[in-house]
Amino acid sequence: MGTDEKRQTLVFGGQGAPVLGAIAGGPRLAVPPPPPTFGGPRLAVRPPAPTLDEVDAAWDTQLASMLPPVVEVLSSDDLIPDDDDRPSDRVTVPNQLAPKLVEELSASDLEADESDRSLKTTRPPPPTQRPTLQELASSTVRTMPPPFVEPIVRRRDTVPVPLASVIVTEPTEQTTPASAPPVSFDARPPMTSLPGDTARSVPVPRLARANVLLFAASHVAVAASVLLYVWATREPPRPTPRHARVAITERTAVGTPASGSVPLAAPTEGCRVEDLARIVAPRAMLGPGLDASVLESGFGIGLASAPHEATGIRLDASTLRTAETLRVQSIWPVGRVTIDRGSDPEEERMQVRLDASDARTVTPSLRITAQKGGVFATDESQPKRLLWGIPGAVPKTPETVRALTRPDGATIVAVRRPGLYWVGVTGHGPLTPVVRSTRTLGAPALASMPEGGVMAWAERGSDGFTIMTAAIATEGARATVSEPEALADGMSPALANLPSGELLLAYSDGGAGAHRVVAQRLGPDLTPRGGLLVLSEAGTNAGSPALAVDPDGRAVVAYLTFAKGQAEVRATALTCH
Repeated sequence: MGTDEKRQTLVFGGQGAPVLGAIAGGPRLAVPPPPPTFGGPRLAVRPPAPTLDEVDAAWDTQLASMLPPVVEVLSSDDLIPDDDDRPSDRVTVPNQLAPKLVEELSASDLEADESDRSLKTTRPPPPTQRPTLQELASSTVRTMPPPFVEPIVRRRDTVPVPLASVIVTEPTEQTTPASAPPVSFDARPPMTSLPGDTARSVPVPRLARANVLLFAASHVAVAASVLLYVWATREPPRPTPRHARVAITERTAVGTPASGSVPLAAPTEGCRVEDLARIVAPRAMLGPGLDASVLESGFGIGLASAPHEATGIRLDASTLRTAETLRVQSIWPVGRVTIDRGSDPEEERMQVRLDASDARTVTPSLRITAQKGGVFATDESQPKRLLWGIPGAVPKTPETVRALTRPDGATIVAVRRPGLYWVGVTGHGPLTPVVRSTRTLGAPALASMPEGGVMAWAERGSDGFTIMTAAIATEGARATVSEPEALADGMSPALANLPSGELLLAYSDGGAGAHRVVAQRLGPDLTPRGGLLVLSEAGTNAGSPALAVDPDGRAVVAYLTFAKGQAEVRATALTCH
């Protein structure tokens, strides 16, 4: 055996086999390491290394003293050792925790005396509360004392020698697993279950589907009735006066305080004031304006008393006292209120009709609208039909339309667009433009004449507003409009036919904050006749008149006044011969 093999080989077995650390003359392992020094520096002691000759001599001496290992042939019987004799050529390590001896108990041992039971002994936990393996391992309840065990080391050529005696004693204090329930003296029997039992659920009765639907429907009906009651009994909010949102710049500025008095003019020839102005309605909206019409017995005044409320008032023709008031609620903002006689001529009742700025109710069965680039007519006897197409682009804002029925059944229509009017008469060709490109135009007013009609409006150029008039002729196949002529300074004109064949024109004039409502009589050639007739009281700021004349020559002029931060409606009675 070479030197390298001697250094790397360690032979086990054989009698008296020395270990490498017990080689005689081996100074490397003969000197133990020095003990640690406390309180001072630790010095390392390194023994002198042996020479190669000393190592070779030690290996030769060890090999000479070792016996060759004994090889034993084992049979099948030797593979099943006895309980007392188990040969082994290995050095066994004693088991410090010897296994516990399982003691066989007889039937007499199971019958324990009631007096031997300890109060600390608890019943086993129910199946639903089982202790963990760690708790069972740490529990020493009813632990049997372990037997005396002698671990031995046996070799073939030696006698069994006991190495140690391990005795495990039972602790004096008994412990109980933490998961076990405490001892209780409940008189009720314990909850136990047999193997194979399963938890049983108690069925809960369910409501029938029809009952559930009926229950839900009843609650919905109750909620709907409550909401309907609250909505029906609510108090309408008090409207605040506001200016017109429609782009009508000629609307009277009634919100400005009066700056001075305006001298009154002489009465118009053939017309006189029958009574002083009366307050017809204590509140009204400025934007929608007013409408006046002739009824069977008296006059009708239409106004917007709230943003979503239209009011119709029937006045006595001679005294202008209120004979009937009718209010109508609307889900849409009120644009224009029209009063007519109703469908039954025998009943002295009026009807309130709501129109937007792009529509006008001419008769109870005829309505004219201007939208989507055309003029349409809606009649009860036939569906909606197109009357004319309006050239040009459709404006983004709603158009303003006015319509009037002639005695021969034709309808005069005027549509306002920026910088021009489109005027037409049904049955007399296409629309005719009235171009006023450099002016700001107001809403037009219409009246019928034997040869056609009359159109009046207010426009503003470089100075203030001016009342303009133009005649509409229907002699040929196409309706024509005469050259506009200026009549007077003012705004918001209203026209009506007199029994004599003349016209009555009402409008507002005066300076800012001191507007007044006046009336002017016009001949068939649209020339003024007589002077102005002032209809509003002195010191009031009035405007936006509406005019109606019955066949007997009795007329009413309704207008708006602004006082104490609120607009109100007043009316003045006239008589024209």
